[in-house]
Amino acid sequence: MRRIRPRPLFPRPVSTVLLGLGVSSALVLTGCAEVEQVADSVSNAGDVVASVTDRAGVCTEALRLAGFAPDLGSPEQAVDQAHKAAEELTALSAQTADEAVRTAVTDLATSLEKVSLADLDAESGLRWVEQKAEQVEALARACS
Repeated sequence: MRRIRPRPLFPRPVSTVLLGLGVSSALVLTGCAEVEQVADSVSNAGDVVASVTDRAGVCTEALRLAGFAPDLGSPEQAVDQAHKAAEELTALSAQTADEAVRTAVTDLATSLEKVSLADLDAESGLRWVEQKAEQVEALARACS
């Protein structure tokens, strides 16, 4: 009696092709994952560069704004300058993700926002200028 062998579902060449396609697909998917990982790394590097650039820009602008010298001979104008700088610093603080820089900018903005004519009289003016200098120094430290 002759033995009947069951026929393979797919002839050998077809099953070899399917196996090859499966391996190729796995390699392509692995390659895609690696490409995606590289793309993520490049994106993260771009975020870091953008963060450093934003931080540098915020620091430069904040130090420029903080560097105004109030004219204590014209206290009304000095108060207006301080309040304007405070508004700009408040807006600027929202532009950085660096917590130390944001805190230093916000502290300086808050101080400038609270300036009144009484703070700029002959006796209090020196104290206010010293306080502002300390806050500018703190900002410079946060930016370095």
